[in-house]
Amino acid sequence: MKKSIWSFVFACCFISYLQGQSYFQAKVGAVVANVNNTVNGVEIDTKSNLDLQIGIGLELGIIPSFSIQPELMYLGRSYKADILGQEVRQNFAYVDVGALAKLRFGAENPINAYIGAGPFLNYAISGKTKIAGIEDKVDFDQDGIKRTDFSIAAALGLNFNLSDLGFFADVRYILGLGDLDENPDREVKNRTIGITAGIMVPLSD
Repeated sequence: MKKSIWSFVFACCFISYLQGQSYFQAKVGAVVANVNNTVNGVEIDTKSNLDLQIGIGLELGIIPSFSIQPELMYLGRSYKADILGQEVRQNFAYVDVGALAKLRFGAENPINAYIGAGPFLNYAISGKTKIAGIEDKVDFDQDGIKRTDFSIAAALGLNFNLSDLGFFADVRYILGLGDLDENPDREVKNRTIGITAGIMVPLSD
């Protein structure tokens, strides 16, 4: 399976090299994160928080209207809830690794639109819990919180192509697929909306 994935990536790189449509991307933006949180089938009301995201990526053009975009992103995911009259806030720092399959509309124009979708692996590198103003680090094993999640991202954006550089901006929705809580009576799933903007540097003439 891993060999097939790497073969596909190398094939995309080779085709992209022949097409001359490879770009390096650097991006920054904001995310609004929340969770679907249920306990014994009862939904707990949670409120979303605003966090930062930064990342890098490659856009590997297969044909002018279609490309594969592998990415490495760092982002915060946090939320808060009112439990028994006390505000409980959980903050996590994640690294997301994955790729979008992107379809462009009007690729021949200086300004063009795109849609994209693809799978991502999400890994929590740290976490903090604040209750009534007192903050503690999350012990993932002891607290029964899973570090690893898998998600599907869907994106909608615009490209602005100049002679030497390109710029882009997009909005995406990231649907967490896994249950992050090991307690069988509780289910927690990530939900994230992100807005990013960045530059595209051509890797070939």
